[in-house]
Amino acid sequence: MVRIMVSSSKVNTMNASTAVATGTAIGIDIGGTKVMSALYNDKQQVHNLLRVETPDSADDFIDAIVAMCKKLMATDGEKPTCIGVSTAGTVDVNRGMILGATGNVPALQEHTNLKETLEKALGLPVYVENDANAAAYSEMKLGAAKGLRNVVMVTLGTGVGTGIIVNGKLLHGKNFVAGEGGHIALDMDRQRLCTCGRWDCWEAYASGSGLTLTVQQMLRAMPNAKQSRMMQGRDAIVDVTTYDLVEAFREEDVLAQEIMKVWHRHCGEGIGSLINVLDPEMIVIGGGLAKFVDLDLLKQEVLARAMVNDVDLAIAALGGNETGIVGAACLSLEHFSEQSV
Repeated sequence: MVRIMVSSSKVNTMNASTAVATGTAIGIDIGGTKVMSALYNDKQQVHNLLRVETPDSADDFIDAIVAMCKKLMATDGEKPTCIGVSTAGTVDVNRGMILGATGNVPALQEHTNLKETLEKALGLPVYVENDANAAAYSEMKLGAAKGLRNVVMVTLGTGVGTGIIVNGKLLHGKNFVAGEGGHIALDMDRQRLCTCGRWDCWEAYASGSGLTLTVQQMLRAMPNAKQSRMMQGRDAIVDVTTYDLVEAFREEDVLAQEIMKVWHRHCGEGIGSLINVLDPEMIVIGGGLAKFVDLDLLKQEVLARAMVNDVDLAIAALGGNETGIVGAACLSLEHFSEQSV
């Protein structure tokens, strides 16, 4: 039995501008720890946010998504005409298929044809996009990068994703892996195994699990680790969480401050590489770890690696709950509006 958490409030995602396409869509955001869905309309409002923990079982995974969508389809007032899905993994947007790199969501390995599966179950057209791409699109349309046309979105969470927008269009690449910036290699000495099966990817350092590993490694290397605020109430180093780190950092714990500097350096390594290759107008930082980012510190790390000195960094404006949902819904409404013309 999957328990669906409901928020019935209506949220304005932005105050201004006219929506690109008319109508209402269901937006679904599939992440490594939770699946969220909501109705999104052409007034740029998010309705009835639902969430569940991401099921490991393939059957429970689809059942949970279908149950959420049916609940939204039964909502009085607006009726959705399409569904947009923002998901972890490499996505063939032409066929709506998951091509790979879904280690953070095991159930997707058995449901690669997500578009076909959901269309059969729900009777609405479905558009599937990579989660970082969807987040980038929402920020360009309605968020921190509104009005810009060359933007990179970096999502720091269970993994590290990047969404790349060039001249107002998402960059997918020949094999739909153009947004897999989390798998830039930071090291050549096989220090950390990434969820993709390769070694020393950016994701293995800058993601939540990467930050946890950094915390544990640095605590083990410090002779005075037990005196750190991070260890208060903890019996072992492996019990220390990223939240312990952030709390200790805010209380000016010396070791926590040093760890956060290292994490910002890890983040800056990848962002600097992206800037040197793409020269975007803005880098937008999103994902669950975005709230832990010190933009001034990150900018210092980025400038030390970038070939330009006018780097524009911003935290995502739409918030973790709405970004993927809004991006997926916008893309779905636009895609199926174009098809109907």
